[in-house]
Amino acid sequence: MIVCWFSCGAASACATKLTIEKYGRENIRVVNNPVINEHEDNKRFLEDCEKWLGIKIESATNPCFKHCDITKVFDEYGVMSTPHFAPCTLELKQNARSQWENDNGFNKDTDAIVMGYTVEEKQRQDRFNSAPKNKGYKLICPLIDAGWDKHRCFNELEMAGIKLPEIYTKFEFPNANCIGCVKSGSVWYWQMVRKHFPEIFKQRAEQSRRLGCRLVDLGAGNEPRHIFLDELPENAVGRKPKSCYVECGIFCTLGQQ
Repeated sequence: MIVCWFSCGAASACATKLTIEKYGRENIRVVNNPVINEHEDNKRFLEDCEKWLGIKIESATNPCFKHCDITKVFDEYGVMSTPHFAPCTLELKQNARSQWENDNGFNKDTDAIVMGYTVEEKQRQDRFNSAPKNKGYKLICPLIDAGWDKHRCFNELEMAGIKLPEIYTKFEFPNANCIGCVKSGSVWYWQMVRKHFPEIFKQRAEQSRRLGCRLVDLGAGNEPRHIFLDELPENAVGRKPKSCYVECGIFCTLGQQ
């Protein structure tokens, strides 16, 4: 079995495409972790990719959090994010992945997983392979093997006639993750959330204040200075990230440990 983890992003879609072209469809499973806090157009993108790939994309959920709602996970844990831990990733991605593997007979000795790391993300592959919790996994990174970067993935989807998720194209966000991703401390990012999705910004601000989580980093370098969202001045200007595409994946936290 080869399991391609699909995150509703361009890179994971293209990684799956290359995997199918190399190995065929017979022993390949494509799996997504649904999260209701992502932009609604992500579902359209997933359905378009199903047609392009010619394979059904399955869902992997955590039975303890069937609602797939990050806000409820935060309330359950009493925390939204720390420098090395986000409960949403743990419960809705990692534990959901483990549940799917258990239910579907995934065997580390004989099976493999595919991740959409691009050529400029070679360090993520290295971190994954060196993390103790990932011991035994056979990781395939077809985009790195093929030398594909993020822009190549965008171009491939464009040539295939697949419209990228609106969170990229309409709102110009750097990723297709949940709107109001608590793992981003960027001033620029939170100002984008406030501009385009004011109700979500308000919800995150209320919950972060209630749980005592300072989500915005005003510091520089090795001197972080975190504030609450409701303390972020409306005229504050942050730096737009160089990377135009970052995915929240099931192994993103594990790969950093």
